[in-house]
Amino acid sequence: MKYLTSLLLSSLISSSTPAQVSPTRPGGTIAGHVVDALTGQPVKLALLQLQPETESARPSQSKTDENGKFAFDNIVPGRYRLSASRNGYLRQDYGAKLPNHPGTLLEIRQNEKLSDAALRLTAQAVVSGKVVDDSGEPVTNVNVQAMHKGFANGIPQFSIAKGALTNDLGEYRIFGLDPGRYYIIAVAPDLSSTSGSTVARSTGTDEDGYVPVFFPGATDVAGAAEVEVSGGQTYQGADFRLRRTRTVRIRGVVQNTVAVRPGRTMIRLMPRNSGMFGIVAGKFTSHLGSKGEFELANVPPGSYVLSADRYDGRNRYSARRLLDIGSSAMDDIKLVIGPGADVAGQVQIEANKSANLSAVRIKLTPGDSAMFESKEAVVRADGSFVVPHVPADTYTLEIRNFPDGVYLKSAKLGEQDVLKSGLIVPEGAFSGKIEVAGSENGGKIEGTILTAEQKPATGASVVVVPDAEGNQRSDLLRRVNADQNGSFSLAGIAPGRYRVFALESVEDLGVFLDPRFRRRLGDLGQRLQVDEKGMVRLELKLILESKMQSAASGN
Repeated sequence: MKYLTSLLLSSLISSSTPAQVSPTRPGGTIAGHVVDALTGQPVKLALLQLQPETESARPSQSKTDENGKFAFDNIVPGRYRLSASRNGYLRQDYGAKLPNHPGTLLEIRQNEKLSDAALRLTAQAVVSGKVVDDSGEPVTNVNVQAMHKGFANGIPQFSIAKGALTNDLGEYRIFGLDPGRYYIIAVAPDLSSTSGSTVARSTGTDEDGYVPVFFPGATDVAGAAEVEVSGGQTYQGADFRLRRTRTVRIRGVVQNTVAVRPGRTMIRLMPRNSGMFGIVAGKFTSHLGSKGEFELANVPPGSYVLSADRYDGRNRYSARRLLDIGSSAMDDIKLVIGPGADVAGQVQIEANKSANLSAVRIKLTPGDSAMFESKEAVVRADGSFVVPHVPADTYTLEIRNFPDGVYLKSAKLGEQDVLKSGLIVPEGAFSGKIEVAGSENGGKIEGTILTAEQKPATGASVVVVPDAEGNQRSDLLRRVNADQNGSFSLAGIAPGRYRVFALESVEDLGVFLDPRFRRRLGDLGQRLQVDEKGMVRLELKLILESKMQSAASGN
């Protein structure tokens, strides 16, 4: 009975769901194999998923046999993505050059047979090491994090990929990492104590404490070294010696002028130098006392953003202040949380008043280092929107999830072009209404990508970037992957001049808005003009990864 149950479950897992199977006539077929990218050995029991282009549809599933082989039969004609996953490995899309990246969109026609779909699974990478204090004693419960450097609107940002705590021997092990480059940072949970020794506290307002340390020993990201790991590699020896420095206490009070429901208030102090904002490990937090008082201990000297965020379940009200902290304690800091301004507007698609705008999102991002205070709103069915409780600042306006083929044509507040100048939100009430216009009259770029051997570059990435160096509009950045024939198509391109790159892979699209990076690319990429309703057909040569890296590094 146990054998029959196992056999039945295996049969259910390996068969396609009814949404993708043709019950009356033969459909397409996909067969292939899954191997270890490093050893080339078959990977058994890997889970295959065949996902229709419409992501809301249920995927079909299959598992590899002892020889790493799999098959999908009677597939309903359509466009699909194929992926494989397995414990100990990173998820891989068919045609993708990197794990956990989008791959090739497969066009399956009636009776079409794709007989040798190969997927190469990359084993997870590991970074390990040890943390000791300044006397060489191991430190327990240190939060060690591996971080990626990325870009948002051309500004460096750091995001945490994975992390781990040190054990009683001061050892840590960060597993499940994608191949790539990381910054590693170690932060003691309580900067006043370690497992081997206790830092002496003074009786005054100043004290000694341990500051966050970047590998191999820098206290600032500018002095940090990147750690590069490949699939299946364990990078050993990313060790840290925590550094003791003079730190101070920050005390103050938060005054809440907003009548809100019961909620909570969070105080955060974030570094604002060297692109450090966005690094959670460098953040000091506090909850308020009964009278709105707060205290932040063991803060090293530096430049920070101090913020107070009040959450009442539905809304967030904010206040913030820039602080330059020296060697002395700071008391009597006051933050006043006000209601902020309600920023209203209207979205419409030119010549299509009935367009479905229910998926459109409005995002306002501050222009300075407090990037974590972005505010968002959902567009209503009639195209109207209100972004509530926006603190005074200058913001970048972003529109997300426009209908397919629609581009952002303009966003104006009276005669002011918000896309060029940014949106200035004053203290108090916000006057006027932002008029956002989308257009279905964008251009189209399509073509093929060929390798140096004049073969289709299956799964290669096409990136379209504004040609003007000062253009930081992220909505103009576009990316698509070529299909199994090396063909690609992009619609809804805003009229203008662009550079087009055909690349083996793209780790971070936002880097193309970094002016320094774009200057270092030199003549790489093809320049073109896209006109309203225009069509541009291209035959692109694949740019090798080594050539991109050489250009990006200035070599």
